[in-house]
Amino acid sequence: MDASPSANAALRARLDELLGDYDRLRKNLSDAQSRMRVMTGTAASTDGSVKVVVDFRGRVTGLELEPRAYRRYSPSQLAVEIRRLIDQAVSEVTNAMAGVMRPFLPAGVSYASLMSGETDPSVLSPDAPLTNETYDAWRARFSGSSVTDGDSQVRGGP
Repeated sequence: MDASPSANAALRARLDELLGDYDRLRKNLSDAQSRMRVMTGTAASTDGSVKVVVDFRGRVTGLELEPRAYRRYSPSQLAVEIRRLIDQAVSEVTNAMAGVMRPFLPAGVSYASLMSGETDPSVLSPDAPLTNETYDAWRARFSGSSVTDGDSQVRGGP
């Protein structure tokens, strides 16, 4: 390795580039996390007598049952309807979160399959230790490798 001033300047420039990439990624992940924490999913029965709200983790945070729901559904039907609406609301919030996370995932990897365990999380890791020669190719696998603008905003989310 050449220790000349020009080689040192090139290494310093590369280090600055990598640190800038890291800082943008860290900020964008923090912004994405903040956006996701406030996301909710909602679903309602066709007649609006049953309404469900879930948070970003899929926890039920709201359940509204109008009196007509008790007349329309038997207890077992009402339980099935509530469960269906919870699933629908969870799907809605998961899809919204997928849009936010898309820039941070490798191309071809869906957020839903990663979260459900269908996709092995090792797809996020490099196959071998990264080097100066392999980093750019590894980083380019992620759809978000070029989704920052001058303000480092996450794009592609809802």
